[in-house]
Amino acid sequence: MYRIFGRDPAAAPARAAELFAYVHPDDRERIAAGYARAFGAGAAFEFDCRIVTGSGEVRSLHALGRRETGDRYVGTVQDVTERKRIERSLTDAEELLALAFDHSPLGMTLSKPDRGLLRINQAFADMVGHSVEELIAHQHPTRFTHPDDHAVDREHVRELLDGDERAGQWDKRYVHAHGHSVWARVSASVLRHPDGSPRYIVSQIEDISERRQHEAEERALRNVAELVAAGAEPAVVFSAITEQVRELLGADVSAVMRFDATANVGVMLGGSATGGVDFAGMTFDLESATATAEVFRSGRPARVDAFSLADADPMVPTVQRFDLTGSVAAPIHVAGERWGAVAAAFAGPQIAAGTELRLERFAYLASLAIANLHDRETLERRAARDPLTAIANHRTFHDRLRSEAERARRNGRDLSVVLLDLDHFKTINDTYGHQVGDRILKEVAQRLAAETRDGELIARIGGEEFAWLIPESDQHRAYAAAERVRRAIERATFEEVGKVTLSAGVCSSEHGRDAQHLVRYADRALYWAKAHGRNITFAYSQQADAAFSRVEQQAPHRAQAMASVRALARAIDAKDVATHRHSERVADLAEQLAVALGWSSDRAGLLRCSGLLHDVGKIGVPDSILLKPGPLTSGEYAQIKRHADLSACIAAEVLPDEQVGWIRGHHERWDGAGYPDALATDDIPDGAQILALADAWDVMTQHDHYKPTKTPQEALQECRKLARRQFAPTAVDALFALAADGTFNPL
Repeated sequence: MYRIFGRDPAAAPARAAELFAYVHPDDRERIAAGYARAFGAGAAFEFDCRIVTGSGEVRSLHALGRRETGDRYVGTVQDVTERKRIERSLTDAEELLALAFDHSPLGMTLSKPDRGLLRINQAFADMVGHSVEELIAHQHPTRFTHPDDHAVDREHVRELLDGDERAGQWDKRYVHAHGHSVWARVSASVLRHPDGSPRYIVSQIEDISERRQHEAEERALRNVAELVAAGAEPAVVFSAITEQVRELLGADVSAVMRFDATANVGVMLGGSATGGVDFAGMTFDLESATATAEVFRSGRPARVDAFSLADADPMVPTVQRFDLTGSVAAPIHVAGERWGAVAAAFAGPQIAAGTELRLERFAYLASLAIANLHDRETLERRAARDPLTAIANHRTFHDRLRSEAERARRNGRDLSVVLLDLDHFKTINDTYGHQVGDRILKEVAQRLAAETRDGELIARIGGEEFAWLIPESDQHRAYAAAERVRRAIERATFEEVGKVTLSAGVCSSEHGRDAQHLVRYADRALYWAKAHGRNITFAYSQQADAAFSRVEQQAPHRAQAMASVRALARAIDAKDVATHRHSERVADLAEQLAVALGWSSDRAGLLRCSGLLHDVGKIGVPDSILLKPGPLTSGEYAQIKRHADLSACIAAEVLPDEQVGWIRGHHERWDGAGYPDALATDDIPDGAQILALADAWDVMTQHDHYKPTKTPQEALQECRKLARRQFAPTAVDALFALAADGTFNPL
């Protein structure tokens, strides 16, 4: 203790009062008061103070004492000068660190060795899009680190804590509050305790997203440029561009398009999307509200932040499939002409500023790839083929259609168009994957091509849609060809998926006066086929179009919609003298039979309504079969049999399920040998049992092209003979009851 005060240990012991004189003047009053309280109360004491030694040095002491006897106290004095110096140093360092946090333009974090966050600055909070309070509340920075970077992040921190300062800098990604990744360069160091153990980790974080993006863009451009320099075909270059663009811009869909100003459509030559969807051959309207259409109109880079597409725009299914909200595009110029565009579409809430301008360099490389082809004819030939199926593409089909339509008009010749679409193809892709879907498309294309004849053209014009151009063919022959193809696909077995079907729509120059109307009306017929059961062929007619249009419009009142379908049924009955008013006669008899069987008048009226529509599905049967003056072949009869199912599909637009079931089952037999569902006995809906008898009665008793007409008495006996075989016995009994009481007099 003497040495602490700068006294000679050999000197006489000092009195406390003498030692008090060494206390630093600024501390004397506090220490004196403390001593007075301790001695007055006889209590223990403990205090820190500063002293000035004999040499003038200021030192820090920690004193601790207690009363022993009387006025005698025993205590210890410890020199804590060095400890105080260290504490002051640490306090000063923390104050400086806090100052750096508050004013640094870079992100800063202070964390414990276990990486729990203690402090962050506003710059870091802005970088990741969260508030300072939210970040601190989550405590651990991994909450905002990209999952793919967790492992490398932990490794760097571990090595840093172990003393390897070389591990103090690394790149990582944070997840922004809006969902996108933020690339950052982390520079970290460890503040340690005097014993060397880690106390804090201080990290400086620089946002390098723009730098990384620029570097990635330069690499991507270099890769594409190397392909162009090596003379790669445009298709290869386009594929590379779309992949790079989608990855660089974070787009959901990217594509290279060719403009077809004559047809006013754009054609996708290659594309990239989440899930590996193939967009080759797909089209869009050059008058639509897309960025690519704007490029076509202006010749400059364009962007559309929010789509507003017409329902009929071919791009609508793609926009809906990927939840796309907007797009950007840049023009491709070849030989000074506006050739096409490179485009990217996004599902996110907003598109980064200047994104469309970044596409310009890729568009320039695409134009170089095209220009590098020395033989323009080669380019046109390759552009004419769908890259997946190797059959003609959308552009080739429309070019040929325009020339054939003009030739047919000039020479008064027939021309037909068939549009074919694979049924439930999305289910195939979703269930088996897009690679299997691509193989199915290739095989279907091969089978379709095998069915075409010299002078005809089969093309892939959309994802799963094909077009068939048949010159010198009227609608009847085109329908027969479409049915031949449809049945061929239906009978085939496809590896991995089994059965595949397609629907078809047919239109000839009899109805479509030019190329545009031929396609539009064939597409209308295809829509009917899709809407009414699929795996069927529809032929366009103005009469059917008018009736279907009224049904589709679904006027506010069901009665009006019912009238529209009824008009279609009357139109079908009117095609032949033998069937004139057939549906009305069947409806009347069915209602009477239902009442005879004890049905209420209201329910019998519902059956009458079903009877009026029971044959409306014959709209899908060609007139050549429907009006054939002789016996039907097995194939023709198979087409006739489809009308029950189609009738039900059409009636479902205006009637409840029970009535639709009556219509669907009106060709079922009591013995189970009927169609379309081979139901038997009481499994056949009661209304269908009655309709079956009423329909057969009218066929037997009315004039027919190829069957002798029966007298009412002969028809009654035939019905009795076929009870429990073709007809429900209760329905036959009701028929005889009506004949007996005069309500219905067939005799």
